[in-house]
Amino acid sequence: AQTALVQDLPDGVDVYVDGVAIKQDSNGDYPVTLGTDGKLSLDIRVPFDYEGSLEFPLSVTATSVEGSNNDAASTTESVELTARDYVLESGSHGNDQITGSDDHDIIVGDVQGLEIIAGQDYNIAFVLDTSGSMGNWVGTAKQEVLDVFDELLSAVNQGEKPGTVNIHLSEFASSAS
Repeated sequence: AQTALVQDLPDGVDVYVDGVAIKQDSNGDYPVTLGTDGKLSLDIRVPFDYEGSLEFPLSVTATSVEGSNNDAASTTESVELTARDYVLESGSHGNDQITGSDDHDIIVGDVQGLEIIAGQDYNIAFVLDTSGSMGNWVGTAKQEVLDVFDELLSAVNQGEKPGTVNIHLSEFASSAS
């Protein structure tokens, strides 16, 4: 059998193999089984609410045990990891085309439209991430959007001449339309 032990990751960081979360053992390490080809591909995910350092060590100890006589061989490799922080991209009030990346992008369009003026018309789009990376936070995000809707409803009914607010809601997990 060929196994690997992923070690030294800080608390709060998650390890996934083929999209499945790996649970820590009693020592705080992540034991995984290598594929039949002796290879392993894993994802180390730093949740958005993680408060630790974005630079941390990673050690992987790979062990192979010979089935016929139980001889074992192990080797350990260590590296320093740097997780990317959020990237903010702001558009203008014109027709921008902003392309996100594989980073943790926060994209804001029409920055001049951020000041809300009573009686004006607004178009607002919400894009909700319901992918697996959101984990249990989808419920929190849903409640926050509902709170925004309540505020908009309250604001739209104020003043002598209320404006029109058009809302577009789009959801994505692996793609969106």
